[in-house]
Amino acid sequence: MEEIKLYGHPLSGHTHKVSLFLSILQLEYEFIIIDLKKQQQKSASFLNINPLGQVPVLKHNSRIICDSNAILIYLAKTFDKSDSWYPSSTMKQAQVQRLLSIAAGPLVNGPATARAIKVLNKPGNFDLALETTIQLYHFLEQNLAKQKWMASNKPSIADIALYSYIKLAESATDVAKDFPKILTWQTQVEDLPGFMAVT
Repeated sequence: MEEIKLYGHPLSGHTHKVSLFLSILQLEYEFIIIDLKKQQQKSASFLNINPLGQVPVLKHNSRIICDSNAILIYLAKTFDKSDSWYPSSTMKQAQVQRLLSIAAGPLVNGPATARAIKVLNKPGNFDLALETTIQLYHFLEQNLAKQKWMASNKPSIADIALYSYIKLAESATDVAKDFPKILTWQTQVEDLPGFMAVT
């Protein structure tokens, strides 16, 4: 019997991408809300689970996995028997990994930060975040001109890693409208069996 617990927050894009992939994989799990406004992620009990005090965290039986991208890799390698979401091919893995790095860098510094400033009233430089967003979208648009999905012609965890904050950024800026291939790609993600919308 698999016991899966996801510690996170409904408004967190990092949490959403893990929830989305769990849903696509049709895995049942218990969602444990960590109240970020009350700084629950900095509590002693949570720091015992993740010393960095960040969500999401996945607990699978006795294993604890931190960081959303690491969780996506773990879930794909553990539960995806089709070898499609994180392919075993070294070259394909490298392509996926490059996009996971982009999801941890420019995606966070661009769309995620723009949303945090505009919607969640966090401090920061919105113009810089918007500039980073536009640069990222140009890169992704060019990427999608060569293939149907972000890493290849099949969906992978790279698509899951990038989707949530690109979608959430729409509440802060409408620049995505200038990137038709990104809009088409978003629809493809939303048409995946098991898709779960952001909140």
